[in-house]
Amino acid sequence: PRDAAAPRARAATPAGRLNPRPAAAPRPLPPAPPLGPPPRPRPTRTCPAGDGNRLPVQLSGTAGPVLLMEHGGLTALANAPLERALEELARAGQLTLARVVTRSLVPAHRVPGGERGYNDLLHAARMVREETGPRRPLLVLGHSMGAVGAARAVLLQPDLFDGWILRFPVTDLVGFPRLGIGRHWTGMLGDPSRTDHRDALTALSPLHMPLPPGPLPPVLIQTGAYDTRADARHGLRLAERLRERGPVTLTSYPVGHVERFCEAASRQAVAEVTAFIRECPAVAPDLEGASQ
Repeated sequence: PRDAAAPRARAATPAGRLNPRPAAAPRPLPPAPPLGPPPRPRPTRTCPAGDGNRLPVQLSGTAGPVLLMEHGGLTALANAPLERALEELARAGQLTLARVVTRSLVPAHRVPGGERGYNDLLHAARMVREETGPRRPLLVLGHSMGAVGAARAVLLQPDLFDGWILRFPVTDLVGFPRLGIGRHWTGMLGDPSRTDHRDALTALSPLHMPLPPGPLPPVLIQTGAYDTRADARHGLRLAERLRERGPVTLTSYPVGHVERFCEAASRQAVAEVTAFIRECPAVAPDLEGASQ
């Protein structure tokens, strides 16, 4: 039976060949062309905080306005699309991106004594302003718990900044147990039902701390309609409080805390951030000079 099957297999071979050539070794593929200009080096500075802690500040870009950025919680997962867009602006010479690693969501935030961590971003902003000079526009962006430090920095020293962006922010450190899943945060931030904790949280809360007497720089606040970590009421309440002091843009997206899970909404949210940076009154002339 084996001999009978062999002629049939040979007959099916093209041109009646009985000994097909061995397969040639695969040739190595040429290297893929780069997708864009190579990434620029990111020098890192260290900034002393008020209690002696040293904060790393990583810089990308050397021109355009300066954006000081702090994340909180799901940092990389939540902000990857925005990070890519900001890096593109930095490579194009239209933005200097300063990333700060603060003590967000660590024991330095728990009251009493939590002011140590919440003021890290303000110390970093002062250092960045000294290094970049008074003529470069400076904006600050805070995400999630990082928005507490960003808002505090602006409210404590508004003349240091030309604009601020709060993405899916936490702003109410007194009423947070009643917002979303905030009741699970009392062990990490403090318990407002305790008098000593409530007094400390009131002094730290962007929604409750005194507003400065003068005008505030323009602010963009983005919230998620389905956000249970940073309930949309955090951003809404702060926006209502700030409207009498300066331009406020409040935008709600049909997303949870990580808007990148909804691709269309994520693109809109990222585009809104980059447009806000470009259109900030102090930034527009700076971008025109950078492009010349």
